[in-house]
Amino acid sequence: MGTENGHHLTSHPMSPDDLRKYHGVTAVIGWGTVTPAGLLVARYFRHLEPSWYYIHSSVQFVGFFIGIVSISIGRTLYQKLGAVFVAHKFLGYTVFCLAGLEVCQFIGRPSSDSKRRQYWNFAHYWVGRIAMVLGLLNIFVGFHGVVAHDRLMRIGFGILFVALLTTMIFLEVRRRRENLIPETMIDQPPVFQVIDKSLTTGHRKSVS
Repeated sequence: MGTENGHHLTSHPMSPDDLRKYHGVTAVIGWGTVTPAGLLVARYFRHLEPSWYYIHSSVQFVGFFIGIVSISIGRTLYQKLGAVFVAHKFLGYTVFCLAGLEVCQFIGRPSSDSKRRQYWNFAHYWVGRIAMVLGLLNIFVGFHGVVAHDRLMRIGFGILFVALLTTMIFLEVRRRRENLIPETMIDQPPVFQVIDKSLTTGHRKSVS
């Protein structure tokens, strides 16, 4: 009897509300948090050679697989509701295809001295950014359709989005400021460095 009850509990399907919640959470984590974080690593932390590349690749793979889980839950949710959210569904599959293309590009990444590398860099740059923008956009679309009633989740994603945008602006400003510093200034002494003139004079006398 206990075994039958346990089997009944484990095989009990999730309700549409549970599916909405899990679909939204996995989408926010995969497409709205992990994947953008991987792009930030690639753009602003290249000086951590070669660690940035392995961190970037690992984070993107994690975000991609979480995104697959989100899409799978979304398909189940659509079947239960019998509703069709055309825009949300179209954007979701578009992001999935672009992310899959990024994985294929990673597998077929040419060597740094290859003539095809510049074309690969161009495709990787734009496909990744388009996927990120569409992924974030689709989360907003989903909040107005699939999980429109979940106010707490919308607030949570809003906080995450503001934090992500603030971090990106801060890192971009810092990056541009560092690029504006002339190379000749790197070897200059600190502004408040005090030079002992007696040591300089003594050095000149010994030389003469």
